[in-house]
Amino acid sequence: MVTRALYLVGLTGGLASGKSTVAALLSAAGFPVVDADKVGHELLGRATGPLREQVLALLGRKVLDEQGAIDRKRVAAAVFADGEVRRKLEAILHPAIGEQVRKQAWELTEAGHRVVVLEVPLLFEVGWDTLMDLNVVVDCPPDVQSERFVGRGGTGLDAERRMASQMSRDKRLARADVVLDNSRTHQHLEAEVRRLVAILREKEGQLGKRA
Repeated sequence: MVTRALYLVGLTGGLASGKSTVAALLSAAGFPVVDADKVGHELLGRATGPLREQVLALLGRKVLDEQGAIDRKRVAAAVFADGEVRRKLEAILHPAIGEQVRKQAWELTEAGHRVVVLEVPLLFEVGWDTLMDLNVVVDCPPDVQSERFVGRGGTGLDAERRMASQMSRDKRLARADVVLDNSRTHQHLEAEVRRLVAILREKEGQLGKRA
C-alpha cells in the first residue's frame, strides 16, 4: 500500500465487537493506529468542493447542521435506513478516505515505524484486506454485539440495521488471518491482544526496530 518496509495490519470486526478497545491496547503497546472511521468523520465534517457537492446531491441539505457543516450523525441516520444510499455514499467517500489513510501510513513509515495498524470497520467489504499483510478480526456473537450497542445508548433496531449493513460473521471469520475473541471479560481480551502483540513484535524485529 505504501512500502514493503512496512507491515500493515488490517483491524476489523462487527458492530460493537471491541475494535476500538483492541486498537487502544495495540497503541499502548507501541503500534500506531490509523482509524479509517475517524478519517471519514473528519473528511465529512470539513468537506468542501466536489466532495461536499456529491454528498449533498445524494443526501440533501437535511444532513447540514445549523452552521452549514455536514453533520455525521444526520448522515448516519439517512444512510442506515437505506442500503442503496449507504453504498452510494461509500463510493463517494472511500477513495478520499483511502488517500488520507495512505498519507498517514506513509508519514508513520517516514517516522521510523515498521508495523502500522489500520482500523477499518468495512475492511473486507471495500476490498482493503488485499492490501494488508495481516488481517485481524475482533469477534463476538451477534447477541453480545447488540447488547453492547444498546448499552452505549443505541437501540435494538439500529443495531440490527447496522449489523445487516456489514459482512456476515461467518464470512468475516473465514477471511481473517487472526481472530481475537471478545465474547468474555476484558482480561480475556487483553490476553488475546498479547498473543497478537507477540506476532507483531516478531515481524517488527524482522523489519528492523523503529528509529
